[in-house]
Amino acid sequence: MQINEIYRDIVVVLYLNINKDIRGLKYIIIILFTLFWIFYVAPAILLRIPYIQQKVANIATTELSEYLSVPVKIGNVEIEKILLEINRVFYSQTK
Repeated sequence: MQINEIYRDIVVVLYLNINKDIRGLKYIIIILFTLFWIFYVAPAILLRIPYIQQKVANIATTELSEYLSVPVKIGNVEIEKILLEINRVFYSQTK
């Protein structure tokens, strides 16, 4: 009878330890999923909106112009599944 009680106690202790580990793993998975959503899915969805594409193109034009010290113009922005393409970038050597 005592051996059965010992086994029962061991099983209860192991169950409680595993349950805590699973609970911690659940929170880690939720955090990773949330970070994936914030940094990958949400921008991909937002960049499909033409208004936001235009704003991104304007910001990219301004930043490139300041960095290169020449006027820069972006013709269009295309978004494939996970690739952002900026086509027809024009810049002038004269200030």
